[in-house]
Amino acid sequence: MFFAAANAQAPMVQWLINHGAHIVNSGSYAPLKVASMSGHSEVVQILIKEGALLFAAMPVTQSSEALDVSVAGGRADVVRLLLDADEAKRMPSEQVARLKKIALGRKDPVMLEVLQKFEMSRSMGESD
Repeated sequence: MFFAAANAQAPMVQWLINHGAHIVNSGSYAPLKVASMSGHSEVVQILIKEGALLFAAMPVTQSSEALDVSVAGGRADVVRLLLDADEAKRMPSEQVARLKKIALGRKDPVMLEVLQKFEMSRSMGESD
C-alpha cells in the first residue's frame, strides 16, 4: 500500500483496499500521509472515501500528519481535500493557527487563503 500511495497508483490503491489492505495505520508511513506529502490528489480522495484517518494515531489536539506535510509541501489541492473530510471539522482552532504559521513560514499566500477559507466556513457553520 505504501508504494502504491507514494507513486500515485490510484487503481492499485483501490484494488488493494478492495482486497483487504489496511489503510488506517498509525505509522510514520501511513498511506494518507505519504500520498498527501507527494501531492497525489486522486489517491488522497480514495483513501479518505475508504476511511483513512486524518489524525492517525495521535489525538486531534496534536498533529495531523497528512495536513502538516501537505501544508509544508505547498500542496493546496491536497489540503483542500483533507479539510473537506468530515474529520477535519473536529480540528481545534489552535491547530489551524499552527498550520497557518507553517504557511506563513513558507510565504505561501495560496495556502493561507485555503486555511482562512476553512476557518471562515467553520465559524459560519458553528453559528447555524
